Amino acid sequence: RPASTTSVHRQGARQARPTASDTAHVVLDVQGYSSAAATAGLVPVAPTRLLDTRQRPSATLTNGELRRIDLPAELASNASAAAVTITAVGAWSPGYVSAQSCSQPGGLSSTVNTRVGVAVANSAVVPLDERGGFCVFAQQGADVIVDLAAVFRDGGARYQAMRPVRLVDTREASVPDQHRGLDGRPLDGGGVLRFPVAAWRGIPKNAALAVNVTSVEPSADGYVSVWDCAKPQPPTSVQNPRRSEAVASQTVVSSGGEICVMSATPAHMVVDLVGVWVR
Repeated sequence: RPASTTSVHRQGARQARPTASDTAHVVLDVQGYSSAAATAGLVPVAPTRLLDTRQRPSATLTNGELRRIDLPAELASNASAAAVTITAVGAWSPGYVSAQSCSQPGGLSSTVNTRVGVAVANSAVVPLDERGGFCVFAQQGADVIVDLAAVFRDGGARYQAMRPVRLVDTREASVPDQHRGLDGRPLDGGGVLRFPVAAWRGIPKNAALAVNVTSVEPSADGYVSVWDCAKPQPPTSVQNPRRSEAVASQTVVSSGGEICVMSATPAHMVVDLVGVWVR
């Protein structure tokens, strides 16, 4: 079956090459590309929950269902694409969920691979149609949560890929040129880790950041939220860590100077910067 997608960045003439710490098959699905000639750019929005099928028992996606999701009118206006986090919960059997255009057949690629009894999340950039909507497809029945992080429209920020940089690692008590985290202690359940990013290594103060967030050794299943500390904590998540596993996910977060990370359960947190969106 299709495997979950993630972002691969190309810098200059060098082509990025995925690596694995152990032998594994790898599937790469192309979602789109950034071009200097494009007129649309990224516009971060307050993290918004677009869909949560758990709220109504009858809303669960069934096998092979393609369901439309419309953005609020004020967010969809003049937008051509959306950056979202897709979370699959309570899958009936192993399968996959795709975020995609409604005009295409369901399941040509995947966004997240489902596991029975496990919540799994991944990020995606999905095109919007003229009415400001897109679709999610469930190969096997599952509850699906969709959280919006940003839209793409004319005048938005342009992406600048960079060599990945580790911003923080709570497993380390002290690392040169890296935020210290919590002196080697894990983040408490429900606790918030704050760390500055403005002007660090030349990051513009009001840039949107593409970050990879990894939960390490969580004491229980839970969820992780990431947001601009200058704004209220959102009712959305970017990741669902599983007890004793290392789980990573990528997201876009706006930053007025500080980033906040909250884990619902105790866990070490690792945050890597992979790119910036600047005007």
